[in-house]
Amino acid sequence: MIVFGRGQALARYVALDDAADAIARWALADEPPQMVEFGGPEPLTRHETVNVFEAASGRTIRTHHVPRAALRVAMRTLRRSRPELASVMGLSLYADLDDASWTDAPLRALGIEPRSVSAYARQVVHDADSQPAD
Repeated sequence: MIVFGRGQALARYVALDDAADAIARWALADEPPQMVEFGGPEPLTRHETVNVFEAASGRTIRTHHVPRAALRVAMRTLRRSRPELASVMGLSLYADLDDASWTDAPLRALGIEPRSVSAYARQVVHDADSQPAD
């Protein structure tokens, strides 16, 4: 697991299919919103998120940190040659500087019961364990 920055800012992770469900509903709405900010039901740091997946899998997950200074340098250096990668570095830095302020209220307003990171981790681990070995 790569942790960009210190990994101490709170994020509100959303399960991929919860986000896809919401986006599909908004896209099909008579008057879709122009912008929606939403997050998952529980605020967790990146380190706490790693701990959740470790608990679900029963395995230790090795983490590597990319320091904030490296993110800043990469963002500036890659701006012209690899703007997409520079953008990822900038967004990663931004996400490490401030806690996410979004809530799951927009999902709940659509009738979606967003899954916690713990529930999502259990599902992912279960699905991976159910796959036949290659």
